[in-house]
Amino acid sequence: MQRLTLVLSGAKTGVDAIAESMSLPGRDRSDSMAAVDAYYGVRERGGRLRILTRVDFRNLARYRELSKIAEIRHLETVSGNLLMSESECLIAPGVVDIFQKSSLVSAIYSNNRRLVQQSRESFERLWHAARPAGEIFRELERGSPKAQTKIVRGEDEVSKLVREFLARAASEPGSHVYSVSDMTSASRTAEMHHGFSPTLNDGLHSVTRRYLTDIQDKNIGAVRKLQASGSEVRHLQGNKIRFSVSKDEYIETTHAKTSGGVPDEVVWSSDPQIVAQATRVFEALWATGTPAESRVQELEEGTPLPMIELIRNSARIKDVFLQLIGQAQTELLVIQPTPDAFRRAADAGMLDAMVRAAIDRGVEISIISPDSAIQYQLRQTGEEIEAKVGKKLLKHRDIPKASGPSSVTVVVADRRSSLVVEQNDAPHLDFTEAMDVATYSTRNSTVLANVRFFERVWEELELREREELALEKERRSRRTAELLQDILSHDIRNYNQIVRTSGELLKETPRDDEEAVLVESILRATDGSTSLIERTKRLGKIMAGDNIELVRVDVRQSLKRSIDLVTRANPDKAIEISLNVEPGTQVTADDLLDEVFTNLISNSVNYTDGPNVRVQVAGEEDVLDGRKERFWKISITDEGRGIPDDMKGRVFTRHVRGASGGGLGMSIVYALMVERFVGKVNVFDRVAGDHTKGTRVELWLPKAR
Repeated sequence: MQRLTLVLSGAKTGVDAIAESMSLPGRDRSDSMAAVDAYYGVRERGGRLRILTRVDFRNLARYRELSKIAEIRHLETVSGNLLMSESECLIAPGVVDIFQKSSLVSAIYSNNRRLVQQSRESFERLWHAARPAGEIFRELERGSPKAQTKIVRGEDEVSKLVREFLARAASEPGSHVYSVSDMTSASRTAEMHHGFSPTLNDGLHSVTRRYLTDIQDKNIGAVRKLQASGSEVRHLQGNKIRFSVSKDEYIETTHAKTSGGVPDEVVWSSDPQIVAQATRVFEALWATGTPAESRVQELEEGTPLPMIELIRNSARIKDVFLQLIGQAQTELLVIQPTPDAFRRAADAGMLDAMVRAAIDRGVEISIISPDSAIQYQLRQTGEEIEAKVGKKLLKHRDIPKASGPSSVTVVVADRRSSLVVEQNDAPHLDFTEAMDVATYSTRNSTVLANVRFFERVWEELELREREELALEKERRSRRTAELLQDILSHDIRNYNQIVRTSGELLKETPRDDEEAVLVESILRATDGSTSLIERTKRLGKIMAGDNIELVRVDVRQSLKRSIDLVTRANPDKAIEISLNVEPGTQVTADDLLDEVFTNLISNSVNYTDGPNVRVQVAGEEDVLDGRKERFWKISITDEGRGIPDDMKGRVFTRHVRGASGGGLGMSIVYALMVERFVGKVNVFDRVAGDHTKGTRVELWLPKAR
């Protein structure tokens, strides 16, 4: 019968004594590896040996050696000591050293079948939850152990952890440490920083440190110490959250003594998800914080704090709404998302209050709202104001009507106070009946956030208007261009025919060899000009959507022709193109597929700074958007300047200009790929999230049948 030995081991356990107590044969070895002699005995008798333990830097070398004769798995939380064979088990309490002899003090032995079976089942559950030791070996040897989360207790251990946390952050250029705490913790943190070694403090000067806390009279001195040590500090009223986060680590204070001093319990984690979440939380809190200088000045001068008020009383909402408009001194920004919202506000006195603000105090008013009837009403109001003050003070932009049963009205006065109103948009309601809840704020960060929102919407609407004007201009230009193209192509072909006829006559009777070469050159240039005209007309037909006939095209050969053309056209560039497309790859297209590849490879060359250009071209068969037919996906990747995110959605629009070129190349690519070949084209960053590292264009072409 095959012998089986299972070992459940803590990070430190006396497996030698356990094995010896079960009379497992050992070997005569005198060094520290004598502890595993019994394991060799199991192996020599043909037994299977499995060890479940915790692998770390201390036992790495020995467990790697032991893995030659045993299956080993790692379990971070393993504790206790258990040894099993087919019919026996040994349970050893206590914590002892795995590789030291005579380290076991006592053990419980049993050959009770039920106990052995229960122990075996427990082992198997843990075994399947554990990680292969080989993974841990590699992580430890690379110096990148698996992400961990643990609780650290005791002032000494916490102090050590905090210093190590800061030292690791200081060792990475461009790193950061973000901390958020309550009022008491700010003083404690300042004292801890004051006690750091000069070396650590010097290292921290290169780290971006931000500290968010509740600043009150009691901790102003601590705040100034933190600022003096290089930390940016902001105020968060009444904050009770306590944590710090760096690029790779997270520490949260779970228990701190009320008398001050070092916390006696924290949670530490290197889990990337926990670190990322904590970073996002901090950044959101930081954006709402008040600069420490402003908060300290408020405390020292006794000025009131900026405030945020949640208003649920509809009459109060109406009063604040009209009060904001009535008190504005320089500027009003208003968003009314629906015609009904605008009508209710106008009936409540909004327009009358705006007229008085503009005429009496010269307040400039910007309104965003939908509906042409509203535009007419606002135009009349604006003309009334202009007639009184002699200048235009009311501006308006039109937006699509907000959909859904509820909407949000925004009012910002003088960029110092704002009101955001959530309302039911049922048409039969009046102003107070429609109001649900509102947020009134004089807090700088909140008000500026509403200002930025308004400005973003305004800019987007302006952009849309410019695009509409540009599209109309383009339509007129296209009609004119088509007429000019017809005239020019007709007349140039006629002139070319005259030149060719004269050239052929000269070719028949050349006076010498030099004249024959010149005549041949004239004929080739004339043919090239005529070919270019025909090619331009064909591209014009593509844009016009004429009927086309697609055939089988060899992708690799088309790419080679395009690569050769681009290379010869750029003799000043060192172009290196990696072509990883299988020979014989065929798609449904036509000879204009060369135009697609030529445009994209030319872009890679034109938008790569410096003389060296590297482009990777790869092909693979795949499916597309649930279509039944198969496709070839051709990826063209460069390391150039890339395409900003705000341009990716418009890159295929005609006449969108970049750093070079007229902006037609990508629109031709789109027309050919989508409208002609019934495929697809997408643009991505070569490195996700960083467009400056280059571009990857994916082309999906139907596989030829």
